[in-house]
Amino acid sequence: MGFKEAGTCRIHVYLTIAALVVFAGGLHAQPPQGRGGGQPPALPSGPMANEKYKNIQALTNVPADQLDVTMRYVAAAVNMRCIDCHVQEPSGEWSYEKDDKRSKQTARQMMKMVNGINAANYGIQVQCATCHAGHNQPVGLPMAEMLTPEQIAQMTPPARPAGGNPQGAAGFSGGGRGQRAPAPPVDDVIGKYVDAVGGRASLEKLQSLSMTGTVTNRAGQSAGFSIEEKQGKYREARQSTPEASIHGYDGSAGWEQAGTKVSDLTGFPLDQALRLNDAGTALHLKEKYANLQAGGGRPMQINGKDTTVLTGRAGVLTDQFYFDSASGLLLRRVLTTRTPLGQLREQVDYADYRAAGDLKVPFEIKLTTWNVLDTYKVADAKVNVALDDARFSKPK
Repeated sequence: MGFKEAGTCRIHVYLTIAALVVFAGGLHAQPPQGRGGGQPPALPSGPMANEKYKNIQALTNVPADQLDVTMRYVAAAVNMRCIDCHVQEPSGEWSYEKDDKRSKQTARQMMKMVNGINAANYGIQVQCATCHAGHNQPVGLPMAEMLTPEQIAQMTPPARPAGGNPQGAAGFSGGGRGQRAPAPPVDDVIGKYVDAVGGRASLEKLQSLSMTGTVTNRAGQSAGFSIEEKQGKYREARQSTPEASIHGYDGSAGWEQAGTKVSDLTGFPLDQALRLNDAGTALHLKEKYANLQAGGGRPMQINGKDTTVLTGRAGVLTDQFYFDSASGLLLRRVLTTRTPLGQLREQVDYADYRAAGDLKVPFEIKLTTWNVLDTYKVADAKVNVALDDARFSKPK
């Protein structure tokens, strides 16, 4: 499963701030256009992987434009890096087609095993993560843990009412799950969301957003960040050590910068970097997902709050939005990208909504993926500030 193009298999998550989705206004009254406007990814097209890249043996049934995201899924599912299987030359260039490492041969055998099991039609579909679950060696059965009081309470059957018909008693369903309340209409959910973050009039006046604060990763390391967005353009900077990192989108092309090194962002990395910065979500959610439906997720509570779910699907992406049923605010967004070998899941949680001008924005955002857990604490958020278009252009 080698590649011709250097950098195709980099397991690097391009961070993005979900606040731009949550505060959900459009940065322009018109629907956003292009990738920066959060358009769903197109269905794969073009040649297969073995027709475009060298030495593809196990993934011959994978479209070439899905090979990168498929490799990312494998790395996430088995907790390995590109260099564990592939050869990186002293110059820094990758020779993906080389078969020098035993782990690459093992990976091929595992992929053939998965394909063989699924082709046998046992009634289930297995994936790399079915056994590995994010570990290089499958961990086997977990040891039993002490049940929490909440788990014990859930296991206790409800008491039958004294006298009367248990099946007809209020709050008793004879041990079943009971009848789900019907989902509210999509327009009602979106309208409540729009009102919750400031109203349509305020959102349509929004031209730009600037946010600053601190982001902390799962290792407990903190860094300052800044976010700027203007009518579909996006720029995020992180003051990391030993060198700062920036990624941006000028409305038609994406880029990233680490220290003095500048490179293009394309394909799945670009989709991932831009997926959560669509500030037109509230006003243009139905335009983004023509098949948007209420429901599609299990009823659940988030931080003790009942939620209402909207689900949109486009190509390989399923996008679920969990709104506070009482306030209408967005509490969580879950994005699932389907790859030929399994699914990549990303989750964004929003909290601590505060005023920024006439709008409400979340001042705490947590981004969780297969290898990232970043918590953004917003210190300052300003709307309709003057932002030069040149700030979003790729550095020379």
